[in-house]
Amino acid sequence: MFIGHLKRFHLHKRQLMAILGIINHYIDLKENLEPNSLVPRVHFFAGKASPESVTNKAIIQLINRVKDVLNQDPDTSGILKLVFLPNFCMSQAEKVIPALDVAELIS
Repeated sequence: MFIGHLKRFHLHKRQLMAILGIINHYIDLKENLEPNSLVPRVHFFAGKASPESVTNKAIIQLINRVKDVLNQDPDTSGILKLVFLPNFCMSQAEKVIPALDVAELIS
């Protein structure tokens, strides 16, 4: 399942809640690993933060650090992946959004 969180970074757009949910899912997988009963998920994050927004930049850093952990873990490699698309623009959106199973485009 391809899940997209593709919006400009703002606290009210719930990107922080989404990454915390992914971390929770990862912890659940590590504790109760049953890969045959799970739907594999790939989460896509994309967007930009305004230059003066320290909080939104910290959320982007968190997403990238979680991405590094998730994508390098052999226990969950076939079940959970995370992708961050830098410099997100409309030409990327035209390619990515139609491929998503779930688009969490909260405005």
